[in-house]
Amino acid sequence: MKTNNRILLKMAALILTIVVPAAISAHDVWFEMKDFNHQKGAFVECSFPSDHAFPSTNKEFVPADRVAQSYLIPPTGVNIPIVSVGNNVYRSARKLMQPGSYLAVTGKKWTYWTQTTEGFQEGKSKLQTKGALKGIYSGKFCKAIVTVDKPGGNAFSRIVGHDLEIVPLKDPASLVKGDTLPIKVLFKGKPAEMEVRATYDGYSSKQNVFAVTIKTNLLGMGEIKIKNKGKWLMNTSFTEKSVDTRLYDEKMYAATLTFQIYQ
Repeated sequence: MKTNNRILLKMAALILTIVVPAAISAHDVWFEMKDFNHQKGAFVECSFPSDHAFPSTNKEFVPADRVAQSYLIPPTGVNIPIVSVGNNVYRSARKLMQPGSYLAVTGKKWTYWTQTTEGFQEGKSKLQTKGALKGIYSGKFCKAIVTVDKPGGNAFSRIVGHDLEIVPLKDPASLVKGDTLPIKVLFKGKPAEMEVRATYDGYSSKQNVFAVTIKTNLLGMGEIKIKNKGKWLMNTSFTEKSVDTRLYDEKMYAATLTFQIYQ
């Protein structure tokens, strides 16, 4: 009987090998804000949900110790740190005084996920996990466009050097419903041909459902049709096999961009 139970556990683990990693990779991380437009002299407040649906409903957030360096790039001048103020809320370290468009930058630090017969363990490589079946090394990269008073400047299109990055080529805050947003996707600094998905608040509350899906060309270029006003999320992802599988078997990259269309 015990032998049969062990066989069943191994069979279940093989099924998880196929199903669970897809679910983990679908857990996107993004800048979630009450509003992307602020008056001069305001602080920016945000959170970093980890979810399958936009906007987030599961109240799961990136742990504070896993949040990457977070900051705002202003229209001109020195970057403004984004810091934790507790209860999964983050705030700009100082008030935003310049009118124009700011680029917010964050992410989730590279994290090991290792599968065993009892499920996935976070934060440990295969070498650190007893009975490891499969290992994943996951990195999340996030950007957002926020404005003070009105759009302006070129910070929105700044390339920040993330391993995977969505670069808007027009300021989303200057667009209206029916416009097209040209984008460029970079993988390790080079143009990448990848699928990009986009959705907006109110389109669907279901997991992994998007209003628009495109594929960038060989130059990394693509266009997203702005179908509705409101808050928008874009994401793209990429998985590569590891040559050395002692620590992990797959390396997963994911990038998001959030912004708001006002008209």
